[in-house]
Amino acid sequence: MKHFQFLIAIFLASIFAITAIFSQPKNIVIKVAADTLPANSSVHLTGNNEELGNWNFFQQMEKKSEREWQYFTEAEIGDTLQFKFSRGDWSTEAVDSTGMEFPNFVYVVNNDTSLVYKIPNWRDQIQQKIIITPQRLANKAGFLELLEGWKYQIGDDSSWAEPSFDDTD
Repeated sequence: MKHFQFLIAIFLASIFAITAIFSQPKNIVIKVAADTLPANSSVHLTGNNEELGNWNFFQQMEKKSEREWQYFTEAEIGDTLQFKFSRGDWSTEAVDSTGMEFPNFVYVVNNDTSLVYKIPNWRDQIQQKIIITPQRLANKAGFLELLEGWKYQIGDDSSWAEPSFDDTD
């Protein structure tokens, strides 16, 4: 019986040791290179956990040089980090060279790492009209911020879609 209790004690101690070793948070450095920043801009991120802002708060990144920024966070092995970049709010969200918002950047934590992203442009710097597409809806998880002078009228009238329709009112 003592032999069995000894084996159980060793087994439980092993489980505790493995849990302690593998549950240590991993250090994640998120880096951004941005060539199109307006003067005196800062880069922010928001994401899917409290440290990343829970999609409601934009965390300011640390400026490393005129065009390079970084943010330090910790996460457990197996955590999935999702995040986006902006210059402080959704109207200045990072976009690709065509003006399309990026889908969430995703990283599944498996060790200490540095993630590097290049941001070609920002939503407020794009001079073209924002067009609603299936890709844009997918990149924004089905939500769009109507920030570019959209007009809204309650009701449904097909004449409102006519190019000649006067919508100044």
